[in-house]
Amino acid sequence: MSFPPWKNPYLIAMTILSIASHMVVVYIPMMNKIFGVCPLSFYDWQLVMAFSFPVILIDEVLKLVGRSMAKKNKLKVSPATLNFFPSRAESGKKTP
Repeated sequence: MSFPPWKNPYLIAMTILSIASHMVVVYIPMMNKIFGVCPLSFYDWQLVMAFSFPVILIDEVLKLVGRSMAKKNKLKVSPATLNFFPSRAESGKKTP
């Protein structure tokens, strides 16, 4: 079962909180000294984007290829793979 991230308000709230806490640590001078960090310049942000964008692009292409191959081959999950760890009752062992 999967659903879009915007349907999970806790995920959205924690993502916003995480970004806000990072901004506080990086862009408030007193916190810079405590954590030993410094704000990134515009050039630094360009480097971050230049190195991270291809990784995201490749990942999305691989997901697209994997989904299309699964759809093409009509791969389905068998019940045996869903029950990877059988319970004690099914394995014949007595429960204490």
